[in-house]
Amino acid sequence: SRVLGSHKGHGLGMMVEILCATLSNSWTSHLDEDGQPQRTTFDVGHFFMAIDQDRLRGDKGFGVDLDALHKLLRDTKPVDPDHKVMIPGDPERLAYAQRAHEGIPISATLMDEVRHVAQESAVPFVMTQKT
Repeated sequence: SRVLGSHKGHGLGMMVEILCATLSNSWTSHLDEDGQPQRTTFDVGHFFMAIDQDRLRGDKGFGVDLDALHKLLRDTKPVDPDHKVMIPGDPERLAYAQRAHEGIPISATLMDEVRHVAQESAVPFVMTQKT
């Protein structure tokens, strides 16, 4: 629906599906007579691409232009003034900084399970949990 996305998002999704599934012959490219995907023993597809930006552009300006694009996007007026515009990677950088300072949140149940595995494996349990 247009509420959740548009033709561009659909097109990007199709591009990813074609490169990762159809091109690699993974399960979504195997359809039954009704056009429905059929699972096979080979059901994971990957696609990797490497681009030498210096050869493509012929100059060394890619990094400068990319930084300018990032700045343009981040400086865009947000729809919600309480939330600044972020680009891919920003949420992960924020989470990394927060977790480096405060630690990684782990539930008490998971901590107990890890402690049990350490005991069963006869290795020291070195994790600590903030209270």
